[in-house]
Amino acid sequence: MAGLIIKELKLRNLVKRVLIVVPGHLKDQWREELKDRFEETFVVIDRGQISAHYGENVWERENQIITSMDFARQDEILPSLSSARFDLIVVDEAHKMRGGMQAEKRAEIRADAYTIPKAGETQKHENIERVTTQVCITG
Repeated sequence: MAGLIIKELKLRNLVKRVLIVVPGHLKDQWREELKDRFEETFVVIDRGQISAHYGENVWERENQIITSMDFARQDEILPSLSSARFDLIVVDEAHKMRGGMQAEKRAEIRADAYTIPKAGETQKHENIERVTTQVCITG
């Protein structure tokens, strides 16, 4: 479902920068399925990408990113991730992001997000409501 929403929003030129946050063991599965099913190319950001682009903010360098929850919540990663802006953030298994709100481990990632009407609602798909959301990654 997320792939369909991403593709639709991109076709309508409503989003360009997409961040997908997933459990670590699902990074490659997401990347492969988005490529195979929707012809969307995403870059997996991990320690290797950070090292390969030392001195750059890789979160701003790429437009379509997949990363793991555990990686994103690391103390040395949070500042660069927090400074990047995304049009859409997709969180797989978002319930795993719950946790303590310790200030030193909290990052707010801001995105312009869209609410998608649920099946059976009378609201037409063209009336996607634009909202602003904050996603907190906690450790």
